[in-house]
Amino acid sequence: LFDSILVGIFAGFAIISAHELFFDHGIRLATQDTFVNLLITINIYFVCRILKGDQSLRNYLSIGILAGIGVLTKSIIGLFPYYILVTAFLYFQIAQGENRIHIKFSLISLAIAIFIPSLYFVPHFIFNSEAIKIAVNNEVYERVTQGYHNQTQFWFYLRKIYTKNSLIPPSVLTISLLIVIIKDKLQFTNIILAIWGVLTVIIFSIIPSRLLWYIYPAMPAFAIIVGRAIEILFSSYIKTAKSWKSPKFLAGLLLLVFIFSQLYLGIRRNFFSVVDANFRADLEMISINNKGIVVGFEDGMPLGRPEIFYLSQLRAKSYSFDKLVELYRDNKLDLIYFAPRLSSEDKSINNRKDVCNAYVSKKQLGRKTNNLICAKQNVVLQESLKKQQWK
Repeated sequence: LFDSILVGIFAGFAIISAHELFFDHGIRLATQDTFVNLLITINIYFVCRILKGDQSLRNYLSIGILAGIGVLTKSIIGLFPYYILVTAFLYFQIAQGENRIHIKFSLISLAIAIFIPSLYFVPHFIFNSEAIKIAVNNEVYERVTQGYHNQTQFWFYLRKIYTKNSLIPPSVLTISLLIVIIKDKLQFTNIILAIWGVLTVIIFSIIPSRLLWYIYPAMPAFAIIVGRAIEILFSSYIKTAKSWKSPKFLAGLLLLVFIFSQLYLGIRRNFFSVVDANFRADLEMISINNKGIVVGFEDGMPLGRPEIFYLSQLRAKSYSFDKLVELYRDNKLDLIYFAPRLSSEDKSINNRKDVCNAYVSKKQLGRKTNNLICAKQNVVLQESLKKQQWK
């Protein structure tokens, strides 16, 4: 996008100042989101090459292969580069009458992006009757149309960016946006960055399911904007000033000092931060009595990778709710950790505690239910156990 080493260097400083990018489903937690964002960022490099005129087949093949791996990693978000490619194509076609993509190569690329994950998904769709419902209906359609998280908070991302200081320091981001818009106006690079960054946040704000890591693919665009703004201040304000006493020089210097100080504070914050042990319950720190802890899941509930991992860390068994009731009635266990998941059929139920109570009323434990923990997330388990008298 820019023939400048400075933009790349300063964009790097900007990206490592984004706090939640590291600690909320981010890099330090080694989540799937981290790897898919790496694939997306590399992929957008090839998108930019195409839009700048390099129509070689290898660029399209690279996009298809990386996008296919991205879908395998984290569902349809792996196709994010195609959104940029198609949106930019439509803009330049309509606004400037320019065709910047090769249609035939684009279709080949998309076919590859679909073929690679189909090797995994199609057998599941054929041999597992629930696979399509989970992978397509639950994970994509309902997430986009109904939403699972922060459904009523349209301004969720802007609040996270500007009032929670969750990503790149908001003052730096705002100043950088203004500098780049004023100086570069509607140049090619600004159009791409606007589609990649600003439009992405707007679209994900409209989708009723909102979590901060949904907009992580847009973070490199904002980091590049910061890098470009710093370069503009150096080249247009510092180097061209006739005197160090001139208002132009002093304004540029003050802005640079402010931007670097904010980036420094963000980077320092990330450098000295540690991953919160409560992100998942730190089960190994809990003393367990001779009757142990039994982790229960509702009947027919499939165990996902997080559940399997933490169960293996506990070396515990998982029981159906019916089995838990039997053990509890026979006084063979002291505590039930019951972690039901809300399904699309539970529209009248607002939270997991209601689900727990519904099951309890049906099953009738026959003993006091004070030790029945209904957890919204794993951290509740840890906090609840701290209140127990464990030896």
